Amino acid sequence: KSASSSGQARPLVDAEKDVGADERVGAGGQAVHGPLTAAGVGASFGQEPGPGPTDIPGGTVMPADAHLYFECEDEPPTPWQTGSDTGAFAHRYVVCHQRSTATPPAEGHLAFDFMLTESQTVFLWVRSRCPNSSSNSVWIRLPQVDPAWSVLHLPDDNQWGWTLWQSQALPAGGHRVQLTYREDGAQIDRLLVTRASGLTPDQ
Repeated sequence: KSASSSGQARPLVDAEKDVGADERVGAGGQAVHGPLTAAGVGASFGQEPGPGPTDIPGGTVMPADAHLYFECEDEPPTPWQTGSDTGAFAHRYVVCHQRSTATPPAEGHLAFDFMLTESQTVFLWVRSRCPNSSSNSVWIRLPQVDPAWSVLHLPDDNQWGWTLWQSQALPAGGHRVQLTYREDGAQIDRLLVTRASGLTPDQ
């Protein structure tokens, strides 16, 4: 994992290749550079609620047969904080110690942008660790599909693990996943976008 000069996290493709916001994986597995958009692409972190259905930025191009991982912990917006644990990827994660269970908060939205070169169904996973049943949910949405936020309940066994949020058929173009806090204490490590329906993520 690496960070750009602006502090934005750069997503990892296939967990091994460090592919930045201005890069994609070529046929030989190498990073292929491309231009950044004015909006800034890749995994971005901001205070704004995010784009409407007709205002989706570009993002890291998702290779047809690859898994696109996003890390969460490079300069997350207030009130998220970073934490350290050897079980988290790169030993770092984000956590929020505020609650907003009735309605999604207006701030603290993590945003993960990606590009599809063709229409396809993707599977969206979140890696987390939650200490108990009072600290095991977040708000999440795909605003270009549905601007309403959904509650994602996460395992409360205090172990790092992946939770499948949903599978979604998406058209070609730019897409954004947004995640924000709901119950305090939920620890969030990574987000995965993949075409593989039978994938069981490890780390």
